[in-house]
Amino acid sequence: MKNYLSLQKKIYLNQIDKRFNNQSILIDKICSKDNIKANSLIFINKKKYNNEKINKNCIVITNLKLKSKNIFFSKRPRLEFCKILKKLIQKKILTENLIVTKISNKSQISKDAIVEKNVQIGPNTIIEAGAIIKQNSIIGKNCIIRSGAVISAKSFSFERSNKKIYHFPLLGGVKIGDNVIVGSNTVISRGNMGFTEIGNNTLIDTLVQVAHNCKIGENITITGGSNIGGSVKIEDNVMISPCSNLINNIKIGKGSHVGIGSVVIKDVAKNTKVFGNPARKV
Repeated sequence: MKNYLSLQKKIYLNQIDKRFNNQSILIDKICSKDNIKANSLIFINKKKYNNEKINKNCIVITNLKLKSKNIFFSKRPRLEFCKILKKLIQKKILTENLIVTKISNKSQISKDAIVEKNVQIGPNTIIEAGAIIKQNSIIGKNCIIRSGAVISAKSFSFERSNKKIYHFPLLGGVKIGDNVIVGSNTVISRGNMGFTEIGNNTLIDTLVQVAHNCKIGENITITGGSNIGGSVKIEDNVMISPCSNLINNIKIGKGSHVGIGSVVIKDVAKNTKVFGNPARKV
């Protein structure tokens, strides 16, 4: 799967939203700020951003004061982005990029599990009774998906405008490496555009939430009751202790340890132990 969304045809944005009458760039894809390509639509709401990364042949909705003909200012760029994606979906210009089904005959899938179409499962992987594997899930070899786990769920991602709710479309998937265990009643949400990723030899306990777009590395242990916010990056050999909460977009460095019940609201350097609410180095 591509890490961006392709449109069914090239369009000018003013074809679906008249407020963009002054723009003259054809778009044919939807990208994230970390994967900017030509002829794409993106949004940026980070305070610190390198203007040089912005491709001159894409359209950017942002709350930053950037000078360019392809920049459109909004106090709430993510909300505007959601509104545009909704219109693109309604007009059937934007659709899901579905993977090809490929399930190993050496996998062990319970007759009481739910496995949707457009799923890939490797050899010697066990899918227990009651597990739900939704479309655009890729699961490697020698994995165990416990009862009640949901892979590639659509997560809680939206913007409000007064009393109206605009959902952020989740059209990506989940990619799980080899030798991974996902515990009972754990939910791993699909990415917005590309994959939420779980690396090789990672162990995820029961009642864990991994939100959309997270990048979980190799040899990681995430214990029961922990919540990993959207777009969190966890590097290799990290230990997340029970009932910890990691806020959106932070990075946990290689070899670090998050103590029990911690609330992590900023990046953690490699080989660092943090604990508390908010979490601090100990």
